[in-house]
Amino acid sequence: MPYRDSSDKYLLSYLTIRRAIGMLGMALPVVLAVGSTFSGCDEIKDTISHYYYTNMGNLLVGLLSATAIFLITYKGYDNDNVYTNLAGFFALGIAFLPTSNITDGACALFVLPSNELREQAHLLSAGAFFLTLAYISFFLFVRSKHHMTSEKRKRNLIYRSCGMVMVTMVVLICVYYWILPESFRQQWGRARPVFWLESIALWAFGISWLVKGETILKDKS
Repeated sequence: MPYRDSSDKYLLSYLTIRRAIGMLGMALPVVLAVGSTFSGCDEIKDTISHYYYTNMGNLLVGLLSATAIFLITYKGYDNDNVYTNLAGFFALGIAFLPTSNITDGACALFVLPSNELREQAHLLSAGAFFLTLAYISFFLFVRSKHHMTSEKRKRNLIYRSCGMVMVTMVVLICVYYWILPESFRQQWGRARPVFWLESIALWAFGISWLVKGETILKDKS
């Protein structure tokens, strides 16, 4: 269908960027786990960040960088770009300030010297990334300059739910690392709980942006 005017082109560009961000977020844990399995390493890593040291490392950095670029170039409305820019920079922090090496994996290809400052920066980037995205979903995506349609109300419910899920996953990860006893982590560590909590947070992030991109629940024309 031809564009009616230049505003249609900008709308399509916004929707495309939103969908791309959503798809990248949802794809990240799946691509890393499946790709690692097909390349001969069927061991789920402790966290998504630990794939940095495997043969999926370049893909991890690439997907995070692509997500960061889309977030930084996305303008949105009013001051939305302030928060999307922050999320993009935090994504780059996750990618280029890697976590500590895995200690139990046969799939590690290399080792980096331990660096507490880098590790703390990585953890702060990861936490801030999800919390910023949760804020965007819960507070920014729900705004409306026009009449509140029934589809918009449904979308707002999804946005707020996704924001709450992301915050909940961050809290649970903090509880796992800093509150639960070491005996619990030793008993349940093989289930890779942090990997799954991170994956759920990424899927919530992806769903929120796909809905914002009008993949589903589009207003009736």
